[in-house]
Amino acid sequence: MLGEAKIKRVILSENPMQFFETFGDRIFLTKEELKEYIKSQERWRRRESKKKRLWMVIELEGIKKHDKPIKPKRFVSVGGQYLRE
Repeated sequence: MLGEAKIKRVILSENPMQFFETFGDRIFLTKEELKEYIKSQERWRRRESKKKRLWMVIELEGIKKHDKPIKPKRFVSVGGQYLRE
C-alpha cells in the first residue's frame, strides 16, 4: 500500500466534461486525455443503444502517502479495501 484516503463523495454524470466545471484541474485526466478516451470507446458502443452510460468521479479527502510501501495483512484487489469503523 503506497497511500490511503477517505472517499468524500461519489458523483455520477452523463457528461464527463461537466466534472471540469466542478473540479477544475484537480481531475486525474486532462480534458484532452478525456476526449481521446471517449473517442477510443466509441468503437465499443452499440449503435442501437440509446441509453447513455454514466461517468463517475470519486472525490477523496485525507489523502496520505506512505514513505515506504506497506504490505497489507491480507490480499487487497486493485479496487481497494473497505474499512469499517
